Amino acid sequence: SGWFGPCRSGVQIYNLSLMREVAEMGFDGIQFDYIRFPAANHSTLDYYYDETKFTRAEVIVDFLKKAARVADFYNIKLGVDVFGAIVWGDVDWKVVGQDPSEIAKVVDVIYPMTYPSHVNPGYYGFKNPWGDPYSFVNGSIANFVKESNGNAEIRTWVQGFPLNAPN
Repeated sequence: SGWFGPCRSGVQIYNLSLMREVAEMGFDGIQFDYIRFPAANHSTLDYYYDETKFTRAEVIVDFLKKAARVADFYNIKLGVDVFGAIVWGDVDWKVVGQDPSEIAKVVDVIYPMTYPSHVNPGYYGFKNPWGDPYSFVNGSIANFVKESNGNAEIRTWVQGFPLNAPN
């Protein structure tokens, strides 16, 4: 598998080393992309995870705390993009390990990837998220603002592509 297991210390050390290197180059912020567990069939992926010790969300937040210490040392901002759907119910965030309220306590900026193209009609009452992207994006951001409780800035991550777009 090509999945970098978020529990593996080597993966964490490598990412923190890259973060330090980039900070030393003068960048004023680091944004971690796809910092999560897989949403696919977990039994087919090769990554270390002992769910008897930690929840997935605890693993992600623990790594982000390490990254926050690096960010503080270099006086840079720490950001992370997350699935836009994680604020609609606990099933999604528990699977990928992205707990928005806990992440907000650690990072400076959260970039919710609010893609209505990636949710099916009927998802949390959205009859047609593809044909009414405003409602999904607006509702998602409102939920993120509420979940973050003022602890992190929320910046919508919107990508323009035609997947499932009706026109």
